[in-house]
Amino acid sequence: MKKITLLIFLPVLLFSAACTNQNQSVQEPTETSAEDVRREAKEALETATNYTQEQKQKYRKEIQTQLDEFNSQLDELRPLAESATESAKSELNQQLEILKQKREVAEKRLEKLTSSKDEGWAKIKGGLDKAMEDLQKSYEGAMAEFDEQKRLNQSEKKQEP
Repeated sequence: MKKITLLIFLPVLLFSAACTNQNQSVQEPTETSAEDVRREAKEALETATNYTQEQKQKYRKEIQTQLDEFNSQLDELRPLAESATESAKSELNQQLEILKQKREVAEKRLEKLTSSKDEGWAKIKGGLDKAMEDLQKSYEGAMAEFDEQKRLNQSEKKQEP
């Protein structure tokens, strides 16, 4: 008899608990005022603006780091050009001048990005990305030229008696 009572009582108890929880979770709709909407819209705009500024600053720092690394690499190439043979010196100095000009283009675009309004920075970012890519490709080409010159210098030194 206890088992039958328990079998009947347990489902009733569970059903009662479920109904109680369901009733507690239903809330009355609240009224939203125009002021609430304005406040929430303002908060959303501020959040989006802050996010945009953070992304812009993060990108600016990333590009500045790349330019700093490039400048130090360029400083390492200058002595190599000076120590090259006369025939190669002209070509290597020309490569350095091209790299210097492309670096200046990238630096000017970075300055433009830094002074830009948050809304327009994405457009400037595209141009800066292209300038950095062009700079990287030119650097790789110059490095190949410098490596070739270094290889030629070493083979000339080995042939000297």
